[in-house]
Amino acid sequence: MARTKLKPLILEEAQENTKDSRRYILKSFGAETWKQTCAQLTVTFENIRQLPQSDYIPAELSDFGGLNFREVLSGQNRVIYEV
Repeated sequence: MARTKLKPLILEEAQENTKDSRRYILKSFGAETWKQTCAQLTVTFENIRQLPQSDYIPAELSDFGGLNFREVLSGQNRVIYEV
């Protein structure tokens, strides 16, 4: 049986954060660093699509019953998502 990849819903706030990060990285570190960061995030999102349950439950959310949230590091970025 083939596994179906999930299509993530990226919240508007997360999209804005990504745009802010892009501007900051480009200004502070240059285009090559942004390309590397973007490539790392692309791999991270593909891994989330394939195995969404495989990452860690963030400690600060588990205390509040947030057991359906997961956390993964992508380079210097922390990605938190809901499964």
